[in-house]
This record gives sequence, C-alpha cells and structure tokens, in this order.
Amino acid sequence: LIENYIKFKKPLIDENLTYLKNEIDQYLDRNFELFSELTIKFKLFNYMITGIIDLLITNEKLNEILIIDFKTGIRKKENEELYWFQLTAYAYGLFELNKLKNSDKVKIQIIYLDEKQKVERVLSFMDAKNYLFSYWVKLNSFDRPNLNHCSNCEYNKICQI
Repeated sequence: LIENYIKFKKPLIDENLTYLKNEIDQYLDRNFELFSELTIKFKLFNYMITGIIDLLITNEKLNEILIIDFKTGIRKKENEELYWFQLTAYAYGLFELNKLKNSDKVKIQIIYLDEKQKVERVLSFMDAKNYLFSYWVKLNSFDRPNLNHCSNCEYNKICQI
C-alpha cells in the first residue's frame, strides 16, 4: 500500500491513511528517498538479526535518516518499549551495515495511524548500542536462578540450588 503510493502515486483512500499520506508527502516534496518494507540483515552481539523496516527515509545531502514503524489501533504506552527496541535495533543495524557513520544521528519514529499521532526519538550509534546492550545483559542471564522465587517454587523441597 505504502510502496504503491510512493512509487506510483496510487491514492490512499481510507481516511486514516490521509494522515499517512501527509506524513509521506512532506518528504517526497523535498527530494528524500523513501524505502518501504525494507529488509535488513545485520549482526547484533554475534547473532544475525533480520528485520523489515516499515519505512526508511533518507537524504544523503542533508545527512538525515528516519526510520518509521506504523501501528494501528489504540496507543498503549506499555507496548511502546517493545517498539522502541525494534526501531533501535534497526538503527543499530544501519550503523553496523555502514549506512550511517558512527558520528551520525538517526531519528526513529512510531506513527499511530488510527490516532494520527507520532512519537519519536533521536539516537547516536552509542545510544543505540548501549540501549540494546542493556537488554542483551538481561536476556543473557536466563541460566541464573532467581533465588527470590525459591520459597514459592513447587520444587523447592528437591532442588539442589
């Protein structure tokens, strides 16, 4: 849908998509390159990650890059951390793939189509790396027992920990 609008100017009929059209048009009119549903594959802490960026907007002359993720439905702030992780990973991937210099900044944006809202953050390479690393440390400790849970565990009488 987005790709057809960008490439062929096929109309976006739904009234919620008018908001999307206006968001996209501001970049089309200013000689930005837009890439819809862009698959990227990159290394993240020795693992290969593959993701699909909803919309990547770039302008090399202005040294600007924007990564957008579209969401439908009601905005739930409790879900946003997952979305920020996803977008930060994409930003990190673009740094890793040398699409951005480590000194560059990248804007990441969540657009809630139904609510016609957008929220955004601006990241450096180190911002992205540190953010992802903080999650990596948490995820890498699955093998460590949570001793606070022992008194509630059904196996506490036979456990050897």
